[in-house]
Formats: sequence, structure tokens, C-alpha cells
Amino acid sequence: MTSSSQPRAAAVSENLRGAAYMTFAMMAFSVNDIITKSFTGELGVGQMVLLRGLFAIVLVFVMARVVGQLRPLRMAFHPLVALRSIGEVIASYAFITALFHMPIANVSAVMQALPLALTLAAAIFFKESVGWRRLSAVAIGFIGVLIIVRPGAQAFSIYSLYVIVAVLGCVVRDISTRKLSTDIPSLFVTLVTTVLVTVMGGFLALFQPWQPVTQSHVALLAACSVFLL
Repeated sequence: MTSSSQPRAAAVSENLRGAAYMTFAMMAFSVNDIITKSFTGELGVGQMVLLRGLFAIVLVFVMARVVGQLRPLRMAFHPLVALRSIGEVIASYAFITALFHMPIANVSAVMQALPLALTLAAAIFFKESVGWRRLSAVAIGFIGVLIIVRPGAQAFSIYSLYVIVAVLGCVVRDISTRKLSTDIPSLFVTLVTTVLVTVMGGFLALFQPWQPVTQSHVALLAACSVFLL
């Protein structure tokens, strides 16, 4: 292998590893979404996020401690860590609210705008080369999202806009993550985000009726936290 082909091979290897991680993550999120959807009409959004978050905080904290990725609390106030957490809080609230009021297939379809929005954000903030082919694909994709959302149509649901807000929150989250220094461990960032999302759930729960929690609810919430992790 020539010296010029070695960096190219390394880049391909990194891309494949990244794609594998992303595929596994999307599978886990999909299972989590299905379980979350099952709480519709049984638990409020705030109550569900709060209880799920308590499980998740314990899991992430233990895992971060085991692998040595806990850091001083002051690092949680790093501007990019804070911005990422805010994006996740917005995305979580908007997405779960939409999921409780819309068919999961519709929510998932609109969420497909996320990679399109990230492509544009990468071009704007990271000056990545996009090209007319990708731009054309992005434009066509956004037209498809508008067809699904159907703004102005009789069948339009206000919760479709919640999914759009979730997409924007995810863009903020992912762009912030991409800019984070590798000196800030991923599990520490995950722990900070999980705590803030859980606090958001507790705040919402103050203004929503508290529903009885069964053993099956507890089991499903614990499963949710595992898939989130």
C-alpha cells in the first residue's frame, strides 16, 4: 500500500466504524421510541421523562465511573456541553410530545429531515463540501417532508411542527457534539445531558396529573433507559 493510499484507507475505516455505531444507535432509538409510544394515555410526558431519566442517570453514572469518564462538575458548564444539552432538552420534549399525539410512522417520517438539516448545517458551520447533487437531494427531501406535514391542509396536525422543532434541537445537539474536544469524555457529556432532560421532565410533571405507576411501567421504563444508554 502506498503512503498516499494509507490515509484514504484509514478514512474509509473510520467512516465504516462511524456508520456501524450510527446504525446500532438508530436501532436502539427505534426500540426506545416504540416503548415510549406505549405509554400514551397511561403516563404524562413529564412523568415518563422523569422516571425514565432516573433510571438512565444511574446507568450512565455507573458506566462513566467504571470506565473512568467522570469529570469535575465545572466541565458541565463548558459552552458546547451546555449548548448540546439545551438542544437535547428541546428535542426530547418536542419529540416525545409529538410521539404521544401522532402515529409513530408519521413522526419517524418527518424526523428523516434530520440528516438533510445536518448536511446543510455542516456546509454552513463546518464549510464542508456538499455539491449540487447533495443539495438537490436535500431540497427534494425537504419537499417530501412538507408533503408529509401538509401545512395548511385540513389534515394538518400542530404536532407535526413539534417534530420539526425536535429536528432543529437535534441539529443543535449534533453540531455541538461534533465541535466538542475529545478531551471531554462522551459518557460525561451523556450524563450531563441525561440529568438536564430528567430535570425538564420533573418540571413538566409539576403541571401534569400524576398517574399510577405499575410494575410493567417500571420494567418498560428501565428497558427504555437501557436502549437510551
